[in-house]
Amino acid sequence: MALSRDPARLDALAAAGGGWRPPRSQKGLAPWSDDFASVLPVLRWRSDLGGD
Repeated sequence: MALSRDPARLDALAAAGGGWRPPRSQKGLAPWSDDFASVLPVLRWRSDLGGD
């Protein structure tokens, strides 16, 4: 996951390749803000990416 205040940096990352893409929105899930500091509840472990 990549986070940036500057959309141009994210565009450059996507243009560089590597499969970067914007996250999909989920119904009932508000965007992250400083009011809620943890992103862990919205991350899911994917075993198909090399983890167990």
